[in-house]
Amino acid sequence: VTVSVLYWRRSQLWMPPATGVAEKRAAALLALKSGNRQQLEALAARYDELRARRDALTREVEILQGDVEQKALEREQEDAAKAAGVTDDDMAAHGAAGRRWSGTAAPEDAELTSLDGMTLTDEQIADALSNLLDFSATRSNIRSSDK
Repeated sequence: VTVSVLYWRRSQLWMPPATGVAEKRAAALLALKSGNRQQLEALAARYDELRARRDALTREVEILQGDVEQKALEREQEDAAKAAGVTDDDMAAHGAAGRRWSGTAAPEDAELTSLDGMTLTDEQIADALSNLLDFSATRSNIRSSDK
């Protein structure tokens, strides 16, 4: 434990700047005991500044952790898609369709082209999805009735 050397000058208590945790605690205790308002205010301001900095760094770390987790998830999905034999063209078409349905379509996504070169309109895509959902529900009902 390091102890700061105290100096008396002109009837005021003076301490060299605290560098270690123990010195900073000693400075805070000394300021409290001596009632030195300026030291107390300086310590309070420094404490608030450090707390704000810590909170900002904590938020930044949380954001970065979220970004890392998102990138890892995307990488896992890409690896799984490639393992399943999905090509980059398939992924690009799927990405364009997803952007169109989410309302974030880019100008180049104005038309979605299937693998055989046929252009699909929004209505055709909606119909195909509706038919797929109907088929899935019918198939699910048939399976449940077979049990």
